[in-house]
Amino acid sequence: MRTSSPRATRAVASLAVAIGLAAACLGAPPASAAPDPVKRAVPDYDGRPDAPPTAGDVLLWVPRVVLSPAYFVSEYLLRRPLGFLITEAERADLPHFLITFFTFGGTDAGIVPTFLFDFGLGAGALPSAGFYFFWDDAIAAGHDIRLRFASGGDDWWQLDFTNRYALSDRSRLSLAFDYDRRKDHIFAGIGGEFDDDHLGRYGEDRVAGTLGWTLDLGERGALDVGVEAAHFSYFRAACCDDPSLETRLEQGYYDEPPGLHHAHGTIGPQIRLAVDTRAIRPGDESGVRAELWGNLYAGIGDDDATWLRYGAAVGGYVDMYNNRTLGLRLHTELESTISGTIPFSELVFLGGSEPLRGFSSDRLRGDSAIALTLDYRWPIWVFLDGTLFVEVGSVFGEHLEDFDTDALRLSFGMGIRPTSREDHPFELLVAAGSEPFGDGAHITSVRVVFGTTSGF
Repeated sequence: MRTSSPRATRAVASLAVAIGLAAACLGAPPASAAPDPVKRAVPDYDGRPDAPPTAGDVLLWVPRVVLSPAYFVSEYLLRRPLGFLITEAERADLPHFLITFFTFGGTDAGIVPTFLFDFGLGAGALPSAGFYFFWDDAIAAGHDIRLRFASGGDDWWQLDFTNRYALSDRSRLSLAFDYDRRKDHIFAGIGGEFDDDHLGRYGEDRVAGTLGWTLDLGERGALDVGVEAAHFSYFRAACCDDPSLETRLEQGYYDEPPGLHHAHGTIGPQIRLAVDTRAIRPGDESGVRAELWGNLYAGIGDDDATWLRYGAAVGGYVDMYNNRTLGLRLHTELESTISGTIPFSELVFLGGSEPLRGFSSDRLRGDSAIALTLDYRWPIWVFLDGTLFVEVGSVFGEHLEDFDTDALRLSFGMGIRPTSREDHPFELLVAAGSEPFGDGAHITSVRVVFGTTSGF
């Protein structure tokens, strides 16, 4: 019998964390408690009193006090409860059962149920459920298949299908097809000064096909090159106790966003380069990661816009002890119009899986964006990390032309994320976002995410 692949193991292990640990906790037999050993007094071997505290010992109390809330969250709200659940699950042999069940006895193929809850204060998304299918070495060695399906009810469908073929140990070709129809998108204006009190909902139909080539650069870096063709349009929709975008337009809260009543088609090349000096675990994760990317969206029809989207990100990371990593990352993305007007849904955005995770992905959109993220990550299980983060940023006009520190927003939160980003990540996130600093930086957005996502 073939053993399950590392990717299959990670996928099902994430599912075990998401849906099985509580059940294991209830079903596992209680462990017998060992009596506490009697502690003997420590002899005074040298007869000398303890050395007085040094200036360094005293100064260490400053970061201890400052970081004590983070330590409390990490130790008592994440590590200990999760460690207890994982221990009980392992006693009940739950991970082995789930891997065997969902991978058809431990082969390189399987089906995993999925779910996602993305709640937000005033701007949540509809919950969804579906499945994830994987098949490594499908039909031929080096040929992998991935299929995701999810639904959130009427007018909420998502289907992603990917074929990958390994050309060598470090390069592969891919052919992907994506279809999305969702009615829970949010419009709150264009630019950083969005309107929290008058959100409008709209629906979007999108179909896309992508042909790509990937070359791994070292352990963490990669060069991705491809070409994508896409077609998308919008439809009237209302959900989540919010009226439709058209209703908000009729009420006079917004001007009509560009491209709302037209279908759009684009085709163009894509390139992304990531260089990363960090070692993989259990090695030291100190190092630097730099990313550059650029996409050309060429309009297919006479009325379709053509534009460029490009950006960069650079981050420095310090492994303080055993993969407990402190990182600082700067992210910026811009768009330049070549002809026509960029459809509003294609503008640069922050939030969701991008920086400023305290906001949903549709809340902040503009012609450019910039964000600075400080985060701390630490291992809490073999496949999972805890994370604490603070972010500052916003969206602006073309080429950051109206950048102002008073317009920046704050985002912060905590969560659990997978150690890798492959295929089928699990996420638990609690985050908040603020209004601009110039308006007082009061908290206006709260976001809670729990489930299996297609990316971070």
